[in-house]
Amino acid sequence: MPTTPHDLTVCLVDVIEKGAGLFGLPKEELLGGTDVIRYSTTVGTNAIIQRSGPKLGVLVTKGHERDLYGVEGNGLDVFVAEDMVIGLDEEVGIEGVVRSLDVNEALHAIETLIDRGARTIVVSLRNASYDPVHERAVKNAFELEYQPHYLGIVPLILSTDLSRRRDDFKRTATTLINAYLHRDMVKYLYRGDEELRRAWYDRPLLITHSSGGTARVAKTTALNTYNSGPAAGMLGSARIAQLYGLGNLVSTDMGGTSMDIGFIVDGAYDYEIEPEIEGVPVYLPMIQVTTIGAGGGSIAWVDSSGEVQVGPQSAGAQPGPAAFDLGGMEPTVTDADIILGYIDPDNFLGGAMKLDRQKAVKAIADRIAGPLSLSVEEAALRIKEKVDGNIGARIAREVEALGRRAEDFALLAYGGAGATHCCGYASALGVDRIITFPYSAVFSAFGSSTADVVHHYTHTEPLAARSRSQGVHAFETGRFNAIIGDLRARALHDIRGEGFGADEVTFELDLIAGTPDGNARLVRSPLLDFAGEEELRTVCDACVPGAGDVVFDTFMLRARGTIPHWNMQAWELGPEDPSAALKTERPVYWAGGLRDTKVYDYERLQAGNVVHGPAVIESDSTTYVLPEGAGLTVDRYRNGIIEIARGGGAR
Repeated sequence: MPTTPHDLTVCLVDVIEKGAGLFGLPKEELLGGTDVIRYSTTVGTNAIIQRSGPKLGVLVTKGHERDLYGVEGNGLDVFVAEDMVIGLDEEVGIEGVVRSLDVNEALHAIETLIDRGARTIVVSLRNASYDPVHERAVKNAFELEYQPHYLGIVPLILSTDLSRRRDDFKRTATTLINAYLHRDMVKYLYRGDEELRRAWYDRPLLITHSSGGTARVAKTTALNTYNSGPAAGMLGSARIAQLYGLGNLVSTDMGGTSMDIGFIVDGAYDYEIEPEIEGVPVYLPMIQVTTIGAGGGSIAWVDSSGEVQVGPQSAGAQPGPAAFDLGGMEPTVTDADIILGYIDPDNFLGGAMKLDRQKAVKAIADRIAGPLSLSVEEAALRIKEKVDGNIGARIAREVEALGRRAEDFALLAYGGAGATHCCGYASALGVDRIITFPYSAVFSAFGSSTADVVHHYTHTEPLAARSRSQGVHAFETGRFNAIIGDLRARALHDIRGEGFGADEVTFELDLIAGTPDGNARLVRSPLLDFAGEEELRTVCDACVPGAGDVVFDTFMLRARGTIPHWNMQAWELGPEDPSAALKTERPVYWAGGLRDTKVYDYERLQAGNVVHGPAVIESDSTTYVLPEGAGLTVDRYRNGIIEIARGGGAR
């Protein structure tokens, strides 16, 4: 279904109506029998890309109006103009209030910012993480002075409501970006929740978070939704790894503009504790995903040495590849795939969109083939080989950084272009087993369907958990237990609001710990309840092997409530012969030149069928390309398992 940017609730309801129609039901009847709806959105991501957030006003401690507690030119000017920042004459130290806040000064500053056009007010005062008394005083005065019916459209957001981390700049950046996304997220998510209730859905709408869980709208901050689509893809990847008993898996999502790469290592994905958004670090636990400029819309060009390069520039969806006939003139990966015969321009996305092959030919002839004195087909093959090689090389670097070997991993390929290029970049990487998904373009929706209700809680405090005193190690069990107890109490309070009892909640605790001179790392703690010296000794040994001193810097608790998941249906295995799914033959340009190639219909393939390359398999959401030496087996879940013979399938 097409997106409706003017009101995303329209396309949400449209999708539900179309889904209900496939079952022959009105949407009200479908929703009345639905247990859970999870919703993932790119509104936040798009707001930053398009710079469409509201005008922000910011209150800081006097003297930090220009630097916002960082260095000048720190990137926050993207979100707030210099004249929309006002300093307050107040000071809080590590031990408490040093200079008291004048609330009248704060109210006058807020009035000035609103007069200048502010539609959201952010309050981020220096050292507020130690004591938020002044931030809270500003909010209390604001709410007393301006009743909701006067200024209800101008929310006021405190930095300490989002984070109690110590770094003033990062806490301010986190709050600013959240405020920049807040308006649109509130408008669309609450409206979506209301529309579903009107259509007989009597449960809360759950929003997918970039940290790997879901929560109801009222428990979701705008920043939680940033990059939630790729995070949902990693949830799906973890489910696939579990399904096939794989400890190590490379997840690759190749779409129109870019590719997202993630890793399951030893059965788990990793988190970024302080990811960057537009080059600005924020406090936001986010499933770790690397994005590179390699997609169907990536633009091919010839460098000064006469070599074909691809990306990172992209034609995107508008104007898109030349073959889209929407005004694009640059040659792209998709244009090359059409010329090579991989993509049938009359059957793109199951025939939902017709492509113009001649526009693709002209773009590649003018920009690549002509300058290099190549045939159009050979130029297209060079584009294909270049993008596949780029992807393989980038994944190889990521694998090396993990201290692993490529051959230790299976590869999962999804996204609209994943199945088309996976054999090429898997071979460049040196991986010979690929798992593909029958609904490739909506794999992230599948991933979202595996998410539970999860809340994250973070506490930052340097704690010498194990320290040497007169040659004897002393363990700080009291403060450790107090911190964990506080995090658990907050979690239980919030998750009860999601409808879970205390006995229905499970916890996971991660610690950032190291030695007093640094060398901190993330460690999963087995301690989820109160600890004695022996239990804490075990955790310290995991953090710093041996008898060294240990300092805990950050405590991160996840509380999880389990909700229904969609499970893949297992099918009876049929014959290996795929002839019943054969559609046609057409010329396809492989490394050795044009060759008549069998084309199959994925929807007609049965579990157990085996397709040997060279072959092309078309589905409504993607096209599978199998070179010589590659074979695809449709397994009992109707996933396509591709095996590449050693030394084959590289081109």
